[in-house]
Order: sequence, then structure tokens, then C-alpha cells
Amino acid sequence: TLRLAMEAQRAREEEGVFYQLEQESILNTRVNGSKCFHFSFWYRLLSSFGTDYRRPLVILLCLLVSFSAIYSLLLSPVLGFRYDFDINVVVKGFVFSIKQMIYPFSALRSNDINNISLYDEELYLVLVGLLQSFISLLLIALSLLAVRWKFKRG
Repeated sequence: TLRLAMEAQRAREEEGVFYQLEQESILNTRVNGSKCFHFSFWYRLLSSFGTDYRRPLVILLCLLVSFSAIYSLLLSPVLGFRYDFDINVVVKGFVFSIKQMIYPFSALRSNDINNISLYDEELYLVLVGLLQSFISLLLIALSLLAVRWKFKRG
């Protein structure tokens, strides 16, 4: 009722706050164990129920750095801190991570994708690349929905 009253008065920000509170109360009626498996939990966590466009972008940048480190570890011929630091491997990991974000699922477009065996490092690169592409698309979509919400509300 309060949300509809705020909408009638063209108080868009207050309407958004009441919408968030309404969704939060619906989410809190769930049992604690099943709350994290519900779509609303992740929607609140990632974008404040579609009202915050900055949070998905910040998470996307943090994931870019994290996935770059994972790719660097997968591309590194030797692991460990006692070995020399190879900047080329880190740059390759960062470029691969950006490529997965800008061109989603580009890991599948590799020329030798059919020659990957089950124990090959490239298989892990492809699987992690698919995961990053999916998460990146989700975060970009949430950010765009939040921007749409901001423009729609004024």
C-alpha cells in the first residue's frame, strides 16, 4: 500500500525503498536453510533487487581480477612462490579474462577445441571461461536492469 501511494505521488526513490522492503519481507518468510537457494536472495545480494547498478559492476571488476589470477595459475607451467614471477603468464591470464567478459563464451571458439582431452589444462581453461562468461553476462544484465529502473523512475 505504501509503495503504491509513493508511486501515485511520483516519489520514485521512496517507491524503490518500499519495493526493496517488500521483497526483503517476502524473502524473510523463507526458512533459513532454503533462503540461499532462492532467486530473491541472489537478486538482493547482487543488485539490491534491481535498484543498484553500481554493485554488479564492482562485483564484475572484482571477478575480472579473480579470474585473471585463476587463469594465470592454470597457464603457469609451474606453481608456487619459490619460482620466478612470469609477467607474460599474468598478462595472458588477464587478456583471457577480459576476452571472456567482452566476448562471452569465446573459450568455446578455440580452433583446437576438439583436441582437448579430459586431463588437459585447456579443458579447465574452457570450463572456467564458461563460468566467467555466464557470471559476467548475468552481472551486466543486472546492471542494465538497474539502469533501466533508474531512468524509468526519473
